[in-house]
Parts: sequence; C-alpha cells; structure tokens
Amino acid sequence: MDELAPMRPVVVNEDAPASEPWWPGAVGLALAAAGWIYAFGSQPSGAVAWVVGVLAMLVGLGLFVAATRRTLRENAGHRIPWWGTPPVRPRQWDLLAGVGSPFLTVGIVVVAGLVGRGVWPVLVLLAAVVIAAIGVNVVHNRRISTGDPGRLGGRGSFGSD
Repeated sequence: MDELAPMRPVVVNEDAPASEPWWPGAVGLALAAAGWIYAFGSQPSGAVAWVVGVLAMLVGLGLFVAATRRTLRENAGHRIPWWGTPPVRPRQWDLLAGVGSPFLTVGIVVVAGLVGRGVWPVLVLLAAVVIAAIGVNVVHNRRISTGDPGRLGGRGSFGSD
C-alpha cells in the first residue's frame, strides 16, 4: 500500500438510506404521547395498567439499550464526550433513543403509580437507568484510552482509526 495515497473515509452504516422515512418516528411519538396521556390523564389501576406499564418499560428499555449499543459501535475507536454529541453521529434524530426514552419513562411512571409509594420508585428506577448508561460510557472510554479492544472495539482493533 502506498503511504502517500489518500485514505478512504470510514463508512459507518453503508445500508442506511439517504433520507429516513418520517412515519416510524411519527408513529412512535404518537404511541409515546398516548402513553403519557394514559399515565397522567387517568389514574391507571388493575391488570391492564400493569400490562401497559411493564410493556412500555420493556419496550423503552430495549430501544434505549439498542440505541446505546449502536452509538458505542459507531464510535468504536473514539472517546464519547460526557457533554455534547458523540464524534460519529450519522443520524440527525435517532429513532431508537427518541422513542425509547419516552416509553421507558411512561412505563416507570405507570408502574410506580401502581406500586403507590410516591415519587421514590420513579427516582430509583430512573437512577438505575442513568447509572447503567454512565457505566457503559465509562467502560467504553476506558477501553479506548487503554487500547483494549474489548467487544466494542478500541484503539488498535480492526475497523478503528
């Protein structure tokens, strides 16, 4: 390989369309808004409320985890800053995170309302999610700084810059 030849740019997501369709985001946000109306517009109780709360929490958690994993994978070899956006961000709006966080919050609010212990269950569950997200970021940045590729890639791993 010629050392003076220009390097090819790193392509993160080759199969992503140039412009994403608008309807998945609109449907997801409409469902999240319906969940917020259900959680705060009524006093959920009974088996239906448990199903709605747990389902919203599981869907939101799954979407949140998928968004976090994708962000870490796209930024393999790059430190993710604590404030601001990651260095590699191919989307203007992330559907997984943009819909997952409201679903997760709706599920937490509904389940905490069913438990009936005040605001503490909401704070504990939200704190657990935030601590887990911070922990993943700490592990990612530590792997980048030490050069340990790990499972998510790091400096010196295949595909990193």
